Amino acid sequence: MSSSVDYRIKKATSDYEDGKLATHPIIVIRSLKTNYRKRMQSIMDARHQADWWEYVLLHDEEHRSMALHELTRDERISMNELWPLAGVIYCMETEKIYDDDHQWSEIWFPDRGDRTLAMTKEERAYLESKPNEFDVWQSDILEFSCTDDHGRAVQRTSMSSSIRSPSRMLCGRLEKSRTAAFFNRKGYREFVPFPDAVRIIGEELIHVKFDSVVPVEDFEPY
Repeated sequence: MSSSVDYRIKKATSDYEDGKLATHPIIVIRSLKTNYRKRMQSIMDARHQADWWEYVLLHDEEHRSMALHELTRDERISMNELWPLAGVIYCMETEKIYDDDHQWSEIWFPDRGDRTLAMTKEERAYLESKPNEFDVWQSDILEFSCTDDHGRAVQRTSMSSSIRSPSRMLCGRLEKSRTAAFFNRKGYREFVPFPDAVRIIGEELIHVKFDSVVPVEDFEPY
């Protein structure tokens, strides 16, 4: 990735604040209005200048996938310009993709441009190194992505578990040729499969104990 792309990634993690606001309510309201107008003007300027990174990243975090989705629907914009940005925004939102899964489906799955541009060189190499079909896990049937890291899948599934109510973790087989992308960011190996690409072969129930997270019972095939 180029240094300019690295800069944009770092910028995405900032709050885009225009300085500290005073604490008096009237000053706070005026400052918020001023900052909002500045932000909206910056967004419009970025769109006019075709600076797609700046345009998307200037949006509040919860609206970035929407802004990206809007750009991907504009046929005048080359998808190859947007794939690296799509990879960055997807990984920033990976914990709440299910909230915007319809938008992400329309971003990932149409056959447009070189989708591998969303991945780093190392991520492309790892995906290429996988066999034609391999084991993956999902925290539940509605999860958008899957992982080949069983331990992290257990941890992720446990987030929706309780001491009295275990959660279900699915095991499946994924064809490499039906994988839209792979990411290894934030210490989590994540595959984005095409719809119905994961063939479910079993499940585990993940139970939360006071001092640990463990499967309730051994793997049970369907």
